[in-house]
Amino acid sequence: MNFDDYRRKSISEVLAPFKAGFARYWRVAWAPALAVASLIGVLSIRLPDYFVSDVLIFIQPQKISSKIVEAPEKEEQQERFEALVQELLSRPRLRAIVDKFDLYPGYEGVVGKELAMKKLREDIQIEPVTSPSGKALAQTFRVSYAHSDANMAYEVTKSLSNLFIEESIITQRSETQGTEEFLDSQLREARQRLEQTEAKVQEFVRRNAGKLPEHKEEAMARLENAQQQFATNGQMISANVARLQYLQQELRLAQTAGVGAQSGGNDEDINDPAASLAQLERALVVLKSKYSAKHPDVINTQERISALRSRLKSEGAVSSGQDNAALAGLSPVARTLRNDINEVEVQLARMRQENETLKALIAELDADIKTMPLKHQELTQISRDYANVKDAYEKLLAAKEEAALQSSLVRSQKSSQFKIVDPPSRPVVPAGPMRLLIAAGGLVAGLAVLCLLPVGLFFLNDSYKFRDEVEDETGVPVIGVIPPMKTPAAAIARRRAGAMAVVASVVTFFAGSLLIILVV
Repeated sequence: MNFDDYRRKSISEVLAPFKAGFARYWRVAWAPALAVASLIGVLSIRLPDYFVSDVLIFIQPQKISSKIVEAPEKEEQQERFEALVQELLSRPRLRAIVDKFDLYPGYEGVVGKELAMKKLREDIQIEPVTSPSGKALAQTFRVSYAHSDANMAYEVTKSLSNLFIEESIITQRSETQGTEEFLDSQLREARQRLEQTEAKVQEFVRRNAGKLPEHKEEAMARLENAQQQFATNGQMISANVARLQYLQQELRLAQTAGVGAQSGGNDEDINDPAASLAQLERALVVLKSKYSAKHPDVINTQERISALRSRLKSEGAVSSGQDNAALAGLSPVARTLRNDINEVEVQLARMRQENETLKALIAELDADIKTMPLKHQELTQISRDYANVKDAYEKLLAAKEEAALQSSLVRSQKSSQFKIVDPPSRPVVPAGPMRLLIAAGGLVAGLAVLCLLPVGLFFLNDSYKFRDEVEDETGVPVIGVIPPMKTPAAAIARRRAGAMAVVASVVTFFAGSLLIILVV
């Protein structure tokens, strides 16, 4: 018979096999059912009482306004609480509690201590408290411990609550101290980087004084002034050169006229070394105005002047009034022209030297103006690095001040901390086990065995039970069904099966009871 056949049948027809199985095998099932219910009843009686002591702990927020000192967020408090729970439930902490109160003396040796710590961790319950509306309160939680001894449950719970308070204070102090030490080291490094970056900026500004973009207008004005001065000097040089040429021409005419007026045989004056020295010096001035100092004519004239000066010095003819003596041989017109030529030559030399200086300044200013964009980029990069380092330093400084305030709050016990709302008490009434509930469970289990065991035995029997099975198996229609006959052999078999079930149930009951007594 398959399940499709069951779907085509009524409820009474579906329940018929179960009724038949129960009617046939209930005598076998009552003893095991009674044994199961009795064993569970014995277990409920033998289970030892245990006591639960608990403490209500509240995470008290800091007593300073969060506008002054930033309060930790709920997520951060939850993380701290989880870390604290893990610390308290760590092996060293549990081992200390087990050794202090000599918990679970039956566990001995290394393996026994491990099992004792495992059992202690299982017996400790940490759970959040719910409000009357059913909402879990994140800031309040309950710590409880169960033990067979009421005093031991109270002492362990009290020790756990003290550990929570002490460990929370120690953790906060350690955290604030570690934060301050870390920030101090980071501040020293940041201050060093800030000083180095600031020194780079100052060195760059000092090295490029007047070459930075903010000096561009000033440099442009200086360049324009230098160019104008250079052009003005060029014009004055050209004018002075023309005037010098004119004066030199007038001087030659004056000298020629002076020589013609004298007697033609005055060779002694012409061959006078002092006069020759004066002429050579005038010629040197003219040559320098036209040529450089390395020109052969200039070099030759300088050598002749040096030779004449040496000769005059050896003869004692050179004195401080040599120039006046040389000019004394000239006519008044020639002396005036000579003085004018000397003044013009001095002005030309000064202007040419000034133009050389202006030319170098113009080249320098032009180069500085061209490199100002590159200097601006380099200064921007250095300034950006300095701003980043300074910003990081200021953030670390603010964090250091915040850490110092947090440390002060912890020392003054004004920060967020654990507070015992409901201290642990010594339990008077056992918290368990729930004996009536366990006994009721035993009755339910016995009834389940009484109902399910006959049905199982009925379906596990390989014999034909219904007409449909015979017809499906053989393909031959069944004309009639003969009900079971109550023969002496069948009655003996039923009595034997019932007796065996009773004996097995009794043996199972006593064996289970003995095992419960020994273990529990």
